[in-house]
Amino acid sequence: MEIITIQVSVGDTILIRDNATTLITLDNKEYYAIEHGNVIGKFHDSLSMNNIEVINDYMILHEYIDELKIDDSIISTRLDSYEGMDWSSYYNDSIFIVIHKDKNLTKINIGDKVVVNRHLVNYAYFNNVRYNVISGLDYIEAKIA
Repeated sequence: MEIITIQVSVGDTILIRDNATTLITLDNKEYYAIEHGNVIGKFHDSLSMNNIEVINDYMILHEYIDELKIDDSIISTRLDSYEGMDWSSYYNDSIFIVIHKDKNLTKINIGDKVVVNRHLVNYAYFNNVRYNVISGLDYIEAKIA
Protein backbone atom coordinates (compact mmCIF):
# COMPACT_ATOMS: atom_id res chain seq x y z
CA MET A 1 0.00 0.00 0.00
CA GLU A 2 1.31 3.43 -0.95
CA ILE A 3 0.88 6.25 1.55
CA ILE A 4 0.41 9.69 0.01
CA THR A 5 1.11 12.80 2.06
CA ILE A 6 -1.44 15.50 1.28
CA GLN A 7 0.33 18.85 0.97
CA VAL A 8 -2.74 21.08 1.10
CA SER A 9 -5.25 21.78 3.85
CA VAL A 10 -8.82 22.99 4.08
CA GLY A 11 -8.80 26.74 3.41
CA ASP A 12 -5.63 26.77 1.26
CA THR A 13 -5.75 28.74 -1.98
CA ILE A 14 -4.41 26.49 -4.71
CA LEU A 15 -3.44 26.53 -8.39
CA ILE A 16 -4.67 23.54 -10.38
CA ARG A 17 -4.17 22.17 -13.86
CA ASP A 18 -6.65 23.43 -16.42
CA ASN A 19 -9.63 21.10 -16.98
CA ALA A 20 -8.77 18.98 -13.92
CA THR A 21 -11.95 19.54 -11.92
CA THR A 22 -15.33 17.88 -11.68
CA LEU A 23 -18.33 19.94 -10.60
CA ILE A 24 -20.43 18.18 -7.97
CA THR A 25 -23.51 19.25 -6.01
CA LEU A 26 -24.02 18.37 -2.36
CA ASP A 27 -26.91 19.71 -0.31
CA ASN A 28 -27.77 22.16 -3.12
CA LYS A 29 -24.24 23.66 -3.06
CA GLU A 30 -21.79 23.35 -5.92
CA TYR A 31 -18.22 22.21 -5.28
CA TYR A 32 -15.27 21.33 -7.45
CA ALA A 33 -13.67 17.94 -6.89
CA ILE A 34 -10.05 17.38 -7.85
CA GLU A 35 -7.46 14.67 -7.37
CA HIS A 36 -4.59 15.82 -5.16
CA GLY A 37 -2.10 15.06 -7.96
CA ASN A 38 -3.66 17.83 -10.08
CA VAL A 39 -2.79 20.52 -7.53
CA ILE A 40 0.20 22.45 -8.90
CA GLY A 41 0.83 24.60 -5.86
CA LYS A 42 -0.53 26.63 -3.02
CA PHE A 43 -0.33 30.35 -2.42
CA HIS A 44 1.16 31.92 0.70
CA ASP A 45 0.36 35.41 2.01
CA SER A 46 -1.03 36.83 -1.24
CA LEU A 47 -2.35 35.69 -4.61
CA SER A 48 0.80 36.27 -6.63
CA MET A 49 2.98 33.90 -8.61
CA ASN A 50 5.83 35.17 -6.44
CA ASN A 51 4.05 33.64 -3.43
CA ILE A 52 3.37 30.16 -4.76
CA GLU A 53 4.81 26.97 -3.36
CA VAL A 54 4.89 24.43 -6.20
CA ILE A 55 4.12 20.84 -5.13
CA ASN A 56 3.54 17.36 -6.59
CA ASP A 57 6.74 17.43 -8.73
CA TYR A 58 5.31 20.16 -10.99
CA MET A 59 7.30 22.74 -12.90
CA ILE A 60 5.77 25.96 -14.22
CA LEU A 61 7.30 27.02 -17.51
CA HIS A 62 7.22 29.84 -20.03
CA GLU A 63 7.91 29.30 -23.68
CA TYR A 64 11.39 30.36 -24.65
CA ILE A 65 11.11 32.50 -27.75
CA ASP A 66 14.05 34.85 -27.67
CA GLU A 67 16.50 36.28 -25.20
CA LEU A 68 18.13 39.60 -24.56
CA LYS A 69 21.33 39.81 -22.53
CA ILE A 70 21.70 42.92 -20.39
CA ASP A 71 24.57 43.16 -17.87
CA ASP A 72 24.93 39.36 -17.66
CA SER A 73 21.20 39.00 -16.97
CA ILE A 74 19.08 37.07 -19.43
CA ILE A 75 15.63 38.50 -19.98
CA SER A 76 13.34 36.02 -21.66
CA THR A 77 10.29 36.78 -23.71
CA ARG A 78 7.39 34.45 -24.23
CA LEU A 79 4.57 34.01 -26.65
CA ASP A 80 1.68 36.20 -25.53
CA SER A 81 -0.53 35.80 -28.57
CA TYR A 82 -1.43 32.71 -30.55
CA GLU A 83 -3.08 34.67 -33.38
CA GLY A 84 -1.63 34.03 -36.81
CA MET A 85 0.52 31.21 -35.51
CA ASP A 86 1.67 28.39 -37.80
CA TRP A 87 -0.02 25.53 -35.94
CA SER A 88 1.68 22.85 -38.08
CA SER A 89 4.91 23.33 -36.13
CA TYR A 90 3.30 24.20 -32.79
CA TYR A 91 3.17 20.64 -31.48
CA ASN A 92 6.84 19.86 -32.07
CA ASP A 93 9.36 19.89 -29.24
CA SER A 94 9.71 23.34 -27.74
CA ILE A 95 12.15 25.09 -25.46
CA PHE A 96 10.77 26.35 -22.16
CA ILE A 97 12.26 28.29 -19.26
CA VAL A 98 11.54 27.00 -15.75
CA ILE A 99 10.01 29.82 -13.68
CA HIS A 100 8.76 27.83 -10.63
CA LYS A 101 9.33 24.25 -9.49
CA ASP A 102 8.77 21.78 -6.70
CA LYS A 103 11.69 21.92 -4.26
CA ASN A 104 12.16 18.14 -4.65
CA LEU A 105 13.22 18.49 -8.31
CA THR A 106 16.88 19.11 -7.57
CA LYS A 107 18.28 18.34 -11.05
CA ILE A 108 16.47 21.34 -12.54
CA ASN A 109 16.81 24.95 -11.42
CA ILE A 110 14.67 28.02 -11.94
CA GLY A 111 15.91 29.71 -15.09
CA ASP A 112 17.00 26.47 -16.79
CA LYS A 113 16.04 26.03 -20.42
CA VAL A 114 14.52 22.63 -21.12
CA VAL A 115 13.21 20.84 -24.20
CA VAL A 116 9.76 19.36 -23.71
CA ASN A 117 7.49 17.61 -26.19
CA ARG A 118 4.55 20.01 -26.45
CA HIS A 119 2.09 17.08 -26.37
CA LEU A 120 3.14 16.48 -22.75
CA VAL A 121 2.58 20.06 -21.55
CA ASN A 122 -0.46 20.93 -19.46
CA TYR A 123 -1.74 24.41 -18.64
CA ALA A 124 -2.89 26.51 -15.75
CA TYR A 125 -4.44 29.97 -15.93
CA PHE A 126 -3.76 32.59 -13.30
CA ASN A 127 -4.66 36.29 -13.60
CA ASN A 128 -5.49 35.79 -17.28
CA VAL A 129 -2.03 34.40 -18.02
CA ARG A 130 -1.61 30.91 -19.42
CA TYR A 131 1.23 29.02 -17.75
CA ASN A 132 2.75 25.87 -19.19
CA VAL A 133 3.01 23.05 -16.66
CA ILE A 134 4.72 19.66 -16.59
CA SER A 135 4.88 17.07 -13.85
CA GLY A 136 8.18 15.36 -13.13
CA LEU A 137 11.51 15.12 -14.84
CA ASP A 138 10.36 12.36 -17.21
CA TYR A 139 8.78 14.95 -19.52
CA ILE A 140 12.06 16.79 -20.08
CA GLU A 141 13.81 15.56 -23.20
CA ALA A 142 16.92 17.71 -22.73
CA LYS A 143 18.35 20.47 -20.59
CA ILE A 144 20.11 23.21 -22.52
CA ALA A 145 23.37 24.35 -20.96
